[in-house]
Amino acid sequence: MNINIFALRTIKPLAQIGLTHPFWEINIDTMINTWAALTFLVVVSMLCIFTVRHFPKSAACFLVKKGFYSLKNLNIETIGYLKQDCFIFTTTVFLFIVSCAFTGLIPSLGEATSDINTALALGISCFVFIQIQGIKAHGLSHFKEYIRPFFLLLPLNIIGESAKAASMSFRLFGNILGGTIILHLLHSLIANYYFPFWIMTSVILGCGAIHRFFVLNGRSRYFDKLISFGNVLLFFPIYVQVLFGVMEGILQAFVICMLTLTYVSLAVKNET
Repeated sequence: MNINIFALRTIKPLAQIGLTHPFWEINIDTMINTWAALTFLVVVSMLCIFTVRHFPKSAACFLVKKGFYSLKNLNIETIGYLKQDCFIFTTTVFLFIVSCAFTGLIPSLGEATSDINTALALGISCFVFIQIQGIKAHGLSHFKEYIRPFFLLLPLNIIGESAKAASMSFRLFGNILGGTIILHLLHSLIANYYFPFWIMTSVILGCGAIHRFFVLNGRSRYFDKLISFGNVLLFFPIYVQVLFGVMEGILQAFVICMLTLTYVSLAVKNET
């Protein structure tokens, strides 16, 4: 029997052995969005490497280096010194979340981080990384923090530490999902009023063009303001997409990286 997995929203690979709970389901849309983000990240990384090597004096090279040094300085300012493994990890997380935001601009694709599973995976990964850094800094004595100030608080301390992963996960998921919902609402609004919207825009732009053609030296600014307003309407969907898609993704990527760096700084605070 031929099954087109791309026609399914979810698959249950372990259903044959009785594991049919939603926990064991695989979301095909999320998988496609994730691999699209990874592909985008690899392609952009290769382009950045090519630009730095072959066009060292170009504006694109300057932007790449500026972004690299900004992330590097962020690590130094938060932890107190450059911790290379932490820099690599947080930069990877930052770039992945930003890549998900950009792939959300592609029609028929979405942001992988709008799925709670992806957000939770990122949160757990950051939490595990924080614990690893604490163990590397202090050994097994790192876990003494869980029994301070006395042993009876062990359950509460475990819950408090685990809440870091939940906090980062739900913060990322909630904000990205909220931006996605707003985008869907605005797209629906534009789709329902498609013809009036574009007719009004065309009339405004046409009036501005006629004015600039017949009026010498731009003596009246009335139609100039109209044509500016028409351009705003024409590119309004793009403005909204960039604001609630890309900018929201960049902001959330920065927040997750800052939280991870802060928790790592606290975990290695006694490191010499």
